[in-house]
Amino acid sequence: MRKSQFQKLVEKNSWIFGGRFIEPISRRSLTVLDELDIPLTAVDGSLHIVELKRSDINRLFVKHRNHWIVGKDIHEAVSQVENYLFALDSAGDNIRATLNIDVYRATGTVVVGHLDRCNTGVTQDEAYKALRIYNSHLSRVRVLTYDQLVANARNAMALGVAGAGDAV
Repeated sequence: MRKSQFQKLVEKNSWIFGGRFIEPISRRSLTVLDELDIPLTAVDGSLHIVELKRSDINRLFVKHRNHWIVGKDIHEAVSQVENYLFALDSAGDNIRATLNIDVYRATGTVVVGHLDRCNTGVTQDEAYKALRIYNSHLSRVRVLTYDQLVANARNAMALGVAGAGDAV
């Protein structure tokens, strides 16, 4: 599945991120220089950015001394979303006045890589531990892999989360 196809699927099924989002925002350019992959409205009315990256990243995790850490692709994607958040904060008053979107409490999710495509020898437990450690130090952005996203969606459907699976 191509990124554009997956993006359209996710836009129609925002419940896949845990039921915290109401609907996508139709406008993807909220600042002058940036275009957001999937801007969502959170249940509290704030903006949530979903940034989709490639799933086929070989060095998604790398061994550093005695520990697994996230690779540069994850760090770069998080930095990209952090820059989006900074730009949104800088234009927050204008965006609220013209588009009635609350960007001051905006957050983001980066979906990147898939463990089946990672060839560094990292186990699922080691990879998820590295992501937990990395995410624990971020305040407005979280990272998950495509396999985690799919697992979360399956769990939501099994638990009967409202809207889960309705349009898939």
